Amino acid sequence: MRRSRGTPIPGLLLWCAGMVWLGITGYRAAVEQAHAPQDWLPVAGRVVAATIEVDEEHDEYHYVYYYPRLTYAYEVGGRQWRGARIHVHGDRSCPTREAAQAVLDRFPATQPLTVFVDPADPSRATLLFDGSSMPYLLCLVAALFLALPVLSLLLRAPPALRTLGLAATTLAWWLLLAWTVRHWWQHGPSLGPGPWFVGACSVAFAGLGVLLLTMTIGSVRRGAGRPSSVLG
Repeated sequence: MRRSRGTPIPGLLLWCAGMVWLGITGYRAAVEQAHAPQDWLPVAGRVVAATIEVDEEHDEYHYVYYYPRLTYAYEVGGRQWRGARIHVHGDRSCPTREAAQAVLDRFPATQPLTVFVDPADPSRATLLFDGSSMPYLLCLVAALFLALPVLSLLLRAPPALRTLGLAATTLAWWLLLAWTVRHWWQHGPSLGPGPWFVGACSVAFAGLGVLLLTMTIGSVRRGAGRPSSVLG
């Protein structure tokens, strides 16, 4: 008879480590996003160049993306710097050339420019703190794919350990959901598809939390209904 292969523990541990790293990355980005408007220094700057970059994908759908590009100069500590970041979390494309031009029109060359500079690294600068949904998506995705192997191990664990593990996983699940929704609501973007996507993920996350809670309650009830053994 063919023997079943055991669980590949090294691969499982590597997978869990990757998900933990992904979650920590999302958490750190979310914390930086929350504190950056208060921590980064506003300095005077000026527009050096403004243009629109067109990126075409030559496939069957032929997507066209328009990127507003703005180069600006600023001074920190007596040294001149140049920056090109408009949004604190990197490039964002626009669906039309007019939309990209509207972004550039917010920073006319004839008016003073306020540049926000990271005090720990003056080469990092931005013009807008409009938030990103990506840090919160990383946290939710990492938790989801970390919970799968954890649940797989718990379902094969002894009853007492399984109940305790399910209870701890359920509590951590709901705490993470509460933290993510609160931070995303306060510091995430208010426009674009990002809020809708994070909202849908949060609803699905809550649904899985209900399933975890149901599994925990069922495990507790089975443990309470199990007759205790009598020694002697």
